[in-house]
Amino acid sequence: MAQHHLIHSQPFTTDVFTIPYKDGYILHIPEPGLVAGVDAHFCGIIEDLKQNRPIEDTANNRELLTVLETLQVFAPKPVPAAEPPAEYRPTDVTLSLTSRCHLRCVYCYARAGDKIQDMPTEIIDAALYFVADNTVWHERNSFIVGFHGEGEPTANWPLFRHAIEQAKRLARERGLEVTFTMSSNGIWSPAQREYLADCFANISLSFDGPSEIQDAQRPMASGAPSFPTVFENLQFLESKGVDYGIRATVLPTGLDSMVPFLNLISEELECNYVHFEPVFFTGRGIDHDLGVASTDAFYQGFLDAYQKAVTRGGELGISVTYSGCRATHFSTNFCGSTGPDPNFFVSTSGIVSSCFEIIDPTSAKGQFTVYGRYDPGARRFVFDHEKLEQLWRFGVDSIAHCKDCFARWNCSGDCFARSDISLENGAIVASQESPRCQANRETTLQELVRRGLVMDALSRSDQVSAITDE
Repeated sequence: MAQHHLIHSQPFTTDVFTIPYKDGYILHIPEPGLVAGVDAHFCGIIEDLKQNRPIEDTANNRELLTVLETLQVFAPKPVPAAEPPAEYRPTDVTLSLTSRCHLRCVYCYARAGDKIQDMPTEIIDAALYFVADNTVWHERNSFIVGFHGEGEPTANWPLFRHAIEQAKRLARERGLEVTFTMSSNGIWSPAQREYLADCFANISLSFDGPSEIQDAQRPMASGAPSFPTVFENLQFLESKGVDYGIRATVLPTGLDSMVPFLNLISEELECNYVHFEPVFFTGRGIDHDLGVASTDAFYQGFLDAYQKAVTRGGELGISVTYSGCRATHFSTNFCGSTGPDPNFFVSTSGIVSSCFEIIDPTSAKGQFTVYGRYDPGARRFVFDHEKLEQLWRFGVDSIAHCKDCFARWNCSGDCFARSDISLENGAIVASQESPRCQANRETTLQELVRRGLVMDALSRSDQVSAITDE
């Protein structure tokens, strides 16, 4: 009986996943963004290589190894920088100008409008000078000023205009360009929306659905409906050529409204981007009965409704997204809440955090994300460089429950505010899957299937085929 020689291959230097799918398997290599269908034999070869087991020396197996070599899964990777930069000099800032809000959204994480606090102009000016001067120091030609946070940015209109005009002035004086970004509730007067159209090329609008959903979830502070005003202002933005995207928060009562909402947008607006986000139970969301029998059941319902929305969006030419589903994303960090480029987010009181939603320095996660403050005596921002270093070093590899998940480089450990991570004194002491994890995996898998492409090297193998929706 003939015996095959054994091939001893080198270990993978990047993640390689095989995922059961229908009657076969999906090969997913996140770093090059590859998705392909493979048979059980190829799946077995992948597992042998992962376990550092030798494989039989056959022509077929050598072909598969050649395919993998072509994909550079054995290639040495660049060694990342070992230390964070000596100075923290961001060129982007996001300002939380006020806790005021025209609305009383039933799920608001910040409880906007409950207590009024406005950012002093001294802090606004210091933040803008800081990023403008850093832009010159970096020898760049533009900086970004964003508005987000504890309330509606435009609710204190004089303060909002002060920030815009000050940023413009600083840019002119330094020969720079400034770009403005904003997340807004869309409640503006005719004069305000004219000003916004002159300053913003793109705006993110929170708009939850058809009138019965929007008005129930995002009523005016008086209890009046908000849908007519927001809808009219969206139409105005379109008339002025301002790009915008819609962010819709989904409650259990709104699951069946996602597709009808897309139909409404297609019929009445020109928007081509809608982001659906399942409600997160914090802030006011804790105080209300939002109709959730169980969190797991809600996320399963969201998963089913989201897939229908993606399909319908494709038919209508509307891109439908969810933050936990980012099949083309490859990063160790979900966003600037963690990682080597932390957000420079300034709260109304001058607290500096990497996360727009976590600004309490006494909370467990706040001890991690809050890394600075405005010092009125010194009239400048001061930073805790040890905390900056913690943020700099944090990535999906720091999260134990993500280790073997095929979607870990796509969702990158998920939103830090929504993740189920326990911290003590800024250090992770435990982590476990959040209720979103299954939804993240399922939506990512379906998106990988929809986007599945096979590189030329793979197409030459009989055991590897492109994944399609068929």
